[in-house]
Amino acid sequence: MEKKSRDGKIIKKEAFSLFGHLLDVSGDRGYRKFIFFLIMIDLTWFGSVVMDNLFGLSLGDYGEFAWTFLFGLGLVVVSDLKRVKKMGQEGFKSENFASLTTLIIGSLAIVTAILSLPFINVVSPTLNSIKGILALIAIVYVVLETWIIKSH
Repeated sequence: MEKKSRDGKIIKKEAFSLFGHLLDVSGDRGYRKFIFFLIMIDLTWFGSVVMDNLFGLSLGDYGEFAWTFLFGLGLVVVSDLKRVKKMGQEGFKSENFASLTTLIIGSLAIVTAILSLPFINVVSPTLNSIKGILALIAIVYVVLETWIIKSH
């Protein structure tokens, strides 16, 4: 019985360590994690095209869900949840504004993605506007990362 308790503590410790590593966006880690999500968006679209052209399976309805969900998840991870959590204790400061804004936009993207799943299929001009704004944010981010930030 002692061995099960010790194994459970080890598993719990490893799970907290993994979760802490996922939320660590200090330094260059946040950039690399967000790039990972952008790569996943590209691979999802590529997979959708392959499935449609080679196997005749049209996953276009799920493609919109996938890119919106992955983009939102990437924004939530990059938002530095540790900093947002500290806002409850330390109060709102100007250096926390970017983290809070990123978390709100990412959460909104995830909710929008879930509501746009084909079996839920909520159709609304507001949701379409949110998807358009998210697409513009994604385009601006990729342009900034590709041409401006990497050239300096």
